[in-house]
Amino acid sequence: MKRANKTMWHSSKFLFLLCLMMILPVSWLYAAPLSLQVSSLAQPIPAPITDGNILVYELHLLNVDDKTLRVGLIEISDENGNLLGNYSGKKLEENSFVYQEGSKVDTKDIELKKGMGAFVYIWIVQPKNAKLPKTLLHKIWIEERFVDKGLAIVEPIDYQLEISKQTPVVLEYPLRGANWVAAGAPAISSYHRRTILPIEGKFYLAQRYAVDWVQVCANGNSAIGDIRNNENWVSFSHEVLAVDNGIVSLVNDGMKENSPPEMPTSHLTLSEIPGNYVILKINQNAKDFYVLYAHMQPGSIRVKKGDKVKSGQVIGLLGNTGNSSAPHLHLHVSDANDPLRSEGIPFIFKEVTLLGTIEEIDGDYGIWSSLPLQSKSQSKNVMPSMNQVFNFTSVPAAKCPQ
Repeated sequence: MKRANKTMWHSSKFLFLLCLMMILPVSWLYAAPLSLQVSSLAQPIPAPITDGNILVYELHLLNVDDKTLRVGLIEISDENGNLLGNYSGKKLEENSFVYQEGSKVDTKDIELKKGMGAFVYIWIVQPKNAKLPKTLLHKIWIEERFVDKGLAIVEPIDYQLEISKQTPVVLEYPLRGANWVAAGAPAISSYHRRTILPIEGKFYLAQRYAVDWVQVCANGNSAIGDIRNNENWVSFSHEVLAVDNGIVSLVNDGMKENSPPEMPTSHLTLSEIPGNYVILKINQNAKDFYVLYAHMQPGSIRVKKGDKVKSGQVIGLLGNTGNSSAPHLHLHVSDANDPLRSEGIPFIFKEVTLLGTIEEIDGDYGIWSSLPLQSKSQSKNVMPSMNQVFNFTSVPAAKCPQ
């Protein structure tokens, strides 16, 4: 099957080039080298999920050429030439965005005038027993736009990206109890994955591997009764726990609770987006990492900047503050002491119980599909994936019908 897919892809590319040859003079097919700057926001760090290992990163393309350029194809191979993935057509469109002067530009194609840039979200899954690549080789096929003559294809631009030798951060569970949904967890379509932010002339993706933890009942409800009352949400007021020994590096408190299912009506500043939060600095493998706990209840935070905490220690209560429409705990790990001016790092749990995966019907209104009836499985050193359901401990959700 892998061989057939690869053959089909190369056949498609051949037809693509052949069509261009039929409509363009041969002298147009290859133009002078173009000035497209290619980089990556961060090196991909291999991370284990239940189905294998993932490589997650974002290609940054910036046109510094006087010509208008259109990205047509992106091929990704390992150091041995094995094709790992490709992006073109609808797949490329759905996994990219174009910007100009720091603002997103609505466009169907990645067509870049001088000074315009684009990000392409790359998601590569490798089977569990497959040998992970050390290097990713990219061929980025560019079409040069001639105002009076249409498009001409040029030689592909090559870009090489080394795989990081870093391993995911290992955490204990951040909450107690059963039936915790990993909403917005890593997935090709996760909303956290799409939150590249331009801040003071630089781009960041702190939420690359973020998770919104929401507790549900067996019937899939995450709220009982009037959803406009935070107290009726199953997650609300749960104790939030330190996931490792560490030092509290930042604390923000004093923002009021939101009223579900609405987002805040006033414009939030960057510092207000996480709501009330704690950042815990931890050290693993002689390197510092920063764990963000966001949207906590006002007045519930039990630690202050500089405090030393132990794994499992209560640091506050789960709430609904900042950029939040319903009670949940936003958790992510990054490389710097700032909620958003940092790069997201993958994390895994030492050991949790995986119940399966459920479907979000309307999370803002507390409606999910029923919990899976399949048998529970112990998961060790695995990163949560979107909408997977976990038991951190065996204690049932207190607000759910028993």
